[in-house]
Amino acid sequence: MVDLDLSQPPFTLLDDAGRERVRQGVDLAYFDRDEIILEAGQPGEYVFMIHKGEVAEIDTTQPAARERIGHYTQGDLFGAISILNGKSRYRFRAEQESLCYLLPKALFLELCDDCPPFAEFFRQTLAHKARLLTEQRAEGGVTMAGFMLAAVDECMREPLVVPAATTIAEAVATINERRADSLLVARDGGHGMITKTDLLNALVVDELGRDSPLEGLGHGELITVAPGQYLFEALVIMTRHKVERVVVMEQQRPVGVVELTDVLSYFSSRSYVVSLQVEQAESLEALAAASRRTPELVSALMAQGSSCASPWGCWPHSTGGSSTRPGASWWTSATTPAAA
Repeated sequence: MVDLDLSQPPFTLLDDAGRERVRQGVDLAYFDRDEIILEAGQPGEYVFMIHKGEVAEIDTTQPAARERIGHYTQGDLFGAISILNGKSRYRFRAEQESLCYLLPKALFLELCDDCPPFAEFFRQTLAHKARLLTEQRAEGGVTMAGFMLAAVDECMREPLVVPAATTIAEAVATINERRADSLLVARDGGHGMITKTDLLNALVVDELGRDSPLEGLGHGELITVAPGQYLFEALVIMTRHKVERVVVMEQQRPVGVVELTDVLSYFSSRSYVVSLQVEQAESLEALAAASRRTPELVSALMAQGSSCASPWGCWPHSTGGSSTRPGASWWTSATTPAAA
């Protein structure tokens, strides 16, 4: 018998005898990092209860940027729905070395038959997951769950790096050519960042010449994230440091940049982004492109149970009841470059 914690749902729905049957019936299995625990289309044979490690749920029919639909850690369980459906619809992959308790299919079904509340728990879970997936598949957008699980390297752009001897005029030309908002300056012992605003201040405020080098300009201390960090962490870091971009570092070298506008674009099924697209449309084509997102947005909001009359009508519920949009000008200024 294994020492298994059954003090959380759904096992609290079982009586003492049922929990003892679980303890007597489970085995412990080890899965290596990136090992496929349950493949899409494979018949469900076990309910997996994670003792240690992390497991990702993958929709193999979706593009790489949107394939992760679930993330399970210590204490979570998966595989029950695969048993109820007859086979797994999704792939389950170990994100790191993991230990899982295995509850056999036959025992799981017996427990469902003997304890209706236990079975109902999994039917409710199945309905909830179906609702989340309906929201996610609104074309062109992602769910809140998908946003929380997205990694930085799914959203970063290639860094634009220039030597410190580059002149202001050359830097402006490079930024315009690459349609970027910032660039990294290679310096002794690291990198600095220079934005369009820094270049403008250097020319107008500091009255530097066009041929002045970038050495000494901009920001020497970078705000950084790692490629594998979650995208929402990058957003939190930007907010905490009051910046509009972070540099993605790997092995002490820059491998990417994530702009605030990139994050908002990734999360583009949300109402405030669609509203901004309408506000910023400067042609009929741009307005038509924004309007085409409205049915997708409505589908996503309805899948979440929203019933507000307008996209901004939901805002007070998420901002403490304020009747105005905090930072409305901040959102507009932050997203303007994306419309260019």
